Amino acid sequence: MGSMEIAMKLVTETDIGEYSLKQLRLAVVDNHKIFKAMKDPENIKKLFEKAAILYAELFTDEEIMELIAFQTTDTGRKALELTTTLVQRGSENAKEWLYGIMDQIEEEDEENIAVDKSPP
Repeated sequence: MGSMEIAMKLVTETDIGEYSLKQLRLAVVDNHKIFKAMKDPENIKKLFEKAAILYAELFTDEEIMELIAFQTTDTGRKALELTTTLVQRGSENAKEWLYGIMDQIEEEDEENIAVDKSPP
């Protein structure tokens, strides 16, 4: 029996499996309730109020008016539409960049250790 078969046996034929199924059912029910609540106009209004407070804290009235004007342009609408993509890809790029730096430092440290251990 392969590891996948053994794992399936664990989750389908034991209390762990039954517990997992119960948790999954609860999660599905909870998600349904959450999504339904998210569509509620009162909850949407609360989210917009929080967003307005955030903008008011971070921008002047003039800057907010400039943002509104910008978002009515084609470029502004495109920028707004691509914000999530820009943030996600920017985060991925930063992570890749950081890992590259870490690899470089690790290689330099290994070279320094090798030099230190070489006989005089």
